[in-house]
Amino acid sequence: MVEATLREGACHICKKRRFYVDEDSWTILLADNYDNRDQLWRVSEGRVINFYEEPLVSSTLGVHTDLQTGRYLALGLKNEFPVGTFDPNLTERDFTPAALRRMGRR
Repeated sequence: MVEATLREGACHICKKRRFYVDEDSWTILLADNYDNRDQLWRVSEGRVINFYEEPLVSSTLGVHTDLQTGRYLALGLKNEFPVGTFDPNLTERDFTPAALRRMGRR
């Protein structure tokens, strides 16, 4: 568990955060976010999958729940897409604004 507390004089939406890190993959699996009243406000869950053939562990789904409003957001639903490549042979050219335009969809 890693705890982060807002530095005095700094401004942020969360006053304190706790990150629960998986000891094998070093992936954050759970995060508690506290408001300025030190009340638990939002909880974030990271779902991971083990790709044995690579080998690696990768995030597949993130769920962020606002405990005060009862709303949630789920990101990373990839069940309708093929598994991406983990060895794309990238070059410096792939990290330019032009590369982002080439990869974009309309």
